[in-house]
Amino acid sequence: MGRGADNFYLILGLDFLKPESDQKVILKRLNEKQKFWDKNREHREKGPKYRQYSQWVPIIASTMAKESSRNAEANDARAYVQQRLSENKRHLGGKQKIDSSTAEAMMELCGLSVELKDLFEKLANVQISDENEEIKKEDPNPKPTGFARFSKLKGSEKYLSVLRKTDLYHFLADSEEQADQIGIRNLSGKDLLEKHLAPIKKAFEHDRGNEGTAVKELASLCEDIFDPAHPERKEEYDLYLIWKQKDEIITKMVAFSGKNRKLEQGQQEPFVDALTQILKDRESAVKVFQPLQQRLPVIPPLKGTAGKAEHFTGREAPADGVVQVKIVQLIRPHQILGDLGDLPVLGGEQLRGDGCVQNVPEN
Repeated sequence: MGRGADNFYLILGLDFLKPESDQKVILKRLNEKQKFWDKNREHREKGPKYRQYSQWVPIIASTMAKESSRNAEANDARAYVQQRLSENKRHLGGKQKIDSSTAEAMMELCGLSVELKDLFEKLANVQISDENEEIKKEDPNPKPTGFARFSKLKGSEKYLSVLRKTDLYHFLADSEEQADQIGIRNLSGKDLLEKHLAPIKKAFEHDRGNEGTAVKELASLCEDIFDPAHPERKEEYDLYLIWKQKDEIITKMVAFSGKNRKLEQGQQEPFVDALTQILKDRESAVKVFQPLQQRLPVIPPLKGTAGKAEHFTGREAPADGVVQVKIVQLIRPHQILGDLGDLPVLGGEQLRGDGCVQNVPEN
């Protein structure tokens, strides 16, 4: 029989409280699992275990075909899961409603596969919330007015890149120093077009290269967005730039939280600090992250049996027990996070442009 986490009911993801006995159901699940194990037999971490399970297929089929051995397997699964749940339930902090990331981490500790989510809720006496649905209900970074108008700006990013510019104000600036100042942003649309855009257009009037093409495309955008007859467009563009910066910070926060969407105490501060630089108000910055706190709960390090910090999230513990994150000075809007700017998107999720989370396939 399979023992502990290798119990046959557990590795097949079948109900063991009311033990599944239908042979058609059992054999169908065994066939599905065998295909999965064979397909992932070279997995970097779980490959050896998957290869072992594939070799066990005849034994699993034989054990699950007999009522006596099947019942013994169910009893073994029940005892193992209840013991593991008793040992680790403290991680839930007495909560009766938990997010799916926390549930997945707890289920993994108890040897339960995703197919047994309902059974876990029953055993742990908890309700698993749909964190993505929560984000939809309260978007941490709602789209500003006129957002649809600026969707076409995604196509302009390649032209900004050619000129090594970050946004249209940077494109219109007379110098690098001016691009970092607020002054140019406070100019009227008329002044932006007459005093800044006109000289640029004249300088590249006969340029047929990549830079000349980029200038013409961006000039056309500037004439539309900074049109003096439509001052609301400039206001909407300013709001869009703030939204874009906030979106970047939220994305980095979700990425930094890792696979199980957890942040330890203090780890959220650099993101709040970065957002405070944009909004010029810490209270407003904190409010932006409130809808995410249900998904990204801040948890203290847990103590293991040896009295050492135990990182329940599954991420590798830092050398000194605290993750150090350094925020350097604000360079330009797209570099608001400084040293955090190159963090990869981790854990199978990323934040879409509209502020919602979507899944990214993982092997």
